[in-house]
Amino acid sequence: MIIVTLDGPSAVGKSTIAKLIAQKLNFRYLDTGAIYRIVALLVKEREINIENRAEVSNVCKNLKISMDFDKNGEFKIFVGFRDVTNLLRDEVISKNASIVSEYFEIRKNLLGIQRHFALENDIVAEGRDTGSVVFPYAKYKFYLDADLETRTLRRYKQSGETIDISEIRNQILERDKRDSERKISPLIIPEGAIIIDSSCKTIDEVVKQIIDIV
Repeated sequence: MIIVTLDGPSAVGKSTIAKLIAQKLNFRYLDTGAIYRIVALLVKEREINIENRAEVSNVCKNLKISMDFDKNGEFKIFVGFRDVTNLLRDEVISKNASIVSEYFEIRKNLLGIQRHFALENDIVAEGRDTGSVVFPYAKYKFYLDADLETRTLRRYKQSGETIDISEIRNQILERDKRDSERKISPLIIPEGAIIIDSSCKTIDEVVKQIIDIV
């Protein structure tokens, strides 16, 4: 099986780029961050204290997660038979996902789920530790980056320009600090990864560069 990993901080376009690459190469797409957001969603729905590691860890047991593109090319995420795609981008869910991702027990429990996606499929996996921890043996590793102002502007446009841009900048800085300083699987440039700065590149240019290499 061929494994392509894309790591990098928030707002560098990892999800969009990874989806396009998966579709063009006819690979499966794995959003590792979505798995942590699923845990955060279930914790919220079950009214579990996010700081109760034992109860949060129990949420991870026997999770049946699937991800795929539907016939219209839309990416869908399911827990069992339930479509949770549109429930995972809430800011509270994203923040809590970042919190639970720091728990060793959670990362250990979810690692098997993430690796299961590559057992019978060529995949494009994106996240913050796909090339360093989840698939350190991947043949093709990429690290996407962009300067802070570019990332802030991208996220600002995604928000529909309804949030103060300085608040978005602060959120990105806070997330960068949390991801890079956590003790378990911090955000790093994986060994052997090709670094791509997308600050002055379009999505299509980055996608073409990666596909040409693969």
